[in-house]
Amino acid sequence: MLTSGSQLWLVATSTYLAGIAIVKLSLLFFYRRIITVNIRHFSIAWWATTILLVAYTIPYIILNVCFCRPVQAAWDITLLSNAKCLDLELLFITHGGLNGLTDLLILLLPLPILWGLCLTTKRKILVSLVFGVGVL
Repeated sequence: MLTSGSQLWLVATSTYLAGIAIVKLSLLFFYRRIITVNIRHFSIAWWATTILLVAYTIPYIILNVCFCRPVQAAWDITLLSNAKCLDLELLFITHGGLNGLTDLLILLLPLPILWGLCLTTKRKILVSLVFGVGVL
């Protein structure tokens, strides 16, 4: 029986989900700190992205741990015959889609403000590329 390995897998995937959200939240709060101009559309987009991120991360962490009923069936194969489990592949695919969406939103969030700065077009492109390095 792979009890400890399966339990470690649940802890590792939950930590991964929380870790990604924490990194993204730190970027969002960094944007909030450096962009001091009170621009309504930035504020709305910032809040929408932050709420979306938190609103899908918490349920995914809970679903990751409780994807089987009873929960012990996730690591005890003797309980699998009577257990009801969610499709983990579907869970990870949908999380990946939402993860990519928030990546894109976080990337695009500061660009309208950057392009509104009094810089030459060449400098605006260079500054945008610096923000875009995060895509890599």
